[in-house]
Amino acid sequence: MVSCVLLCSLMYRIAAAACMYATIRGGLQHTPDCFWPEPLRASHSEPISGSASHWRQFGLARRAGLTPVLLHRIAIAFVDISSFPSPPLSPRAQTPTEVTSLPNGVRVATQKRPTGSASVGVYIDAGSRFEPAPGVAHVAHRLIAPGGFGTPPPQALADQGVVFETSATREMTSVLVRGRSADTSAMIKGLTACLASPDVSEAAVGAAKEAAATAAEAISSTPEEEVMDNLHSWGFQGTALARPVVPLSAEGGVAGVTPADVSAYVAEHFQPHRLVIAAAGEVDHASAVAAVTEALGSLPSNKAGTSSVDAVKAAPAFLTGSDIRVRDDYKPLAQFAVAFESCGAAHPDAPAFLVLQELLGEWHVASTTGGYVSNRLANALDDLPNAVSFSTFNLSYTDTGLFGIRSVGTAPDLDDVAYSVMHELVRPAFKVSPAALTAAKAALTTRILGAHNTTADSVATIGREMHMFGRAMPVAEWIARLDAVDAPVINRIVSKYIYDREIAVSAIHNTYTLPDLTWLRRRTFHNTF
Repeated sequence: MVSCVLLCSLMYRIAAAACMYATIRGGLQHTPDCFWPEPLRASHSEPISGSASHWRQFGLARRAGLTPVLLHRIAIAFVDISSFPSPPLSPRAQTPTEVTSLPNGVRVATQKRPTGSASVGVYIDAGSRFEPAPGVAHVAHRLIAPGGFGTPPPQALADQGVVFETSATREMTSVLVRGRSADTSAMIKGLTACLASPDVSEAAVGAAKEAAATAAEAISSTPEEEVMDNLHSWGFQGTALARPVVPLSAEGGVAGVTPADVSAYVAEHFQPHRLVIAAAGEVDHASAVAAVTEALGSLPSNKAGTSSVDAVKAAPAFLTGSDIRVRDDYKPLAQFAVAFESCGAAHPDAPAFLVLQELLGEWHVASTTGGYVSNRLANALDDLPNAVSFSTFNLSYTDTGLFGIRSVGTAPDLDDVAYSVMHELVRPAFKVSPAALTAAKAALTTRILGAHNTTADSVATIGREMHMFGRAMPVAEWIARLDAVDAPVINRIVSKYIYDREIAVSAIHNTYTLPDLTWLRRRTFHNTF
């Protein structure tokens, strides 16, 4: 009797799952209100074709005990998501970028969008990787920014509410201004005037050094920044990429930077052929070119000078297997990162690493989804009581890169967290779920489209791509490159760059239960027969 009841229950559930499968194949738009969050129910209150039949199927599934989580897993397991048609790109997502090169080598790139506002940025392919002494690049980027030390912003722009932003990385220095489209010409003139004649006086450099010291203190109090800085300093030891963007005070900071160092750095690297002026919004390309020509056209051409590519070829960077740990048992959490050497930003394998990063994803113990997601590593860490979070990072430079996972956990049994992380890093060399890969590419496409949400985002994307590829890559081309990444491509790059390759490890705080480098290196390959 019990066997008959169990058999009937099993057949009932199979029938409900079959109905659910037919419902999903028929279209996810027929999902009834009971499976939508409260704020979204109003938008699905209109009667739709076939809704009564789908209601009966969902009711059958609910009576069979199939919760929304189980229905989601059924969909992932049985439904070929790749067969769903992708929506076409809107014309606004494919806005062309106009590029003009001035006789002295300065490039002007604009993207016209009907937004009523405008953003203008200066992007220089120079950063801490090319500096002669620690901290010079960081001090220099503060001196060339309007509103920085020694270069007050034009009062007219300040009165109009124009916002100035500046940043420096290991390979790029940028200054961005945002304001009304009517102020575009004034923004370009104010931005480029600081490049033409930066103030490198003793007072300006001293004020910039004080600001750099404050920034260093902020970085030292941010565990994520400390982990990644240590990862670079030891993973790229002996190369220029080991230099931090902002030297910490404990390492001497920027105390030794002199005006002569900054002047020499600016004269060597802030050359016209290494400048990109990018603008987006209500911007007229001809007017932007005229404004840049007026401000920077008189700069002497030095195309035969040192370029960033020449500097990188002269001193290439490479990963060294290493392990650095800053232990503090009084901290409640341990943070560690495991990284492999990947490829450069313009390498043909770079799009595949973007997909792999999205495929591995991220997770936090406080997330509302918990372990009820299709991400394997998130499911594994959600079952561990001491796992807190993880995130996948993919850092690309001119000739190399870092790919890995940064994790956070409590001290007991960190080996369990490390085992799950290493296992999932190596697993794609053998098997990749087609459904998970399709979902990862769809999410990455959304992220790429989101890189043009605002004019400031568009300017940052244009400036970065002009230096990486020599042109601004259309969104449609990005999507085509990502669509070309399939499971065999993921298998190949993981086998080439991750499987049985050297690793760099950086860990801080309560790390006494984290396995040593030899244990982690052993988990970069599997014994297969």
